[in-house]
Amino acid sequence: CSGDPVYATKVLSEVIVAGIPVITMDSELQITTGSWLSKKGLITEAEGDQPGSIAVLYKDVLAMGFEPLVLGNIKGFLNH
Repeated sequence: CSGDPVYATKVLSEVIVAGIPVITMDSELQITTGSWLSKKGLITEAEGDQPGSIAVLYKDVLAMGFEPLVLGNIKGFLNH
C-alpha cells in the first residue's frame, strides 16, 4: 500500500469495511496490525517479498527431502 503500516492500516480498514478482500505484500503491516485487521474482514499475505518467497521455497525444498545449505540471492552479481 505505502510502506507505512499506520497509513496502510487506515486505508485497509476502509477497504475491509467496504467488504473488499485484501491481499498484502507488507510484512510490517501484518506484524503490527494484521491480526487486528483479520478480525474485521478477509485479509491475507502474499509471498511477494523476497524473504517470504525464500521461506516458501525453503519449506518446499524440505518437503521434497532436500537439506538446503544456503538461502540467499545473487541479485548483486547479475550483470544487467
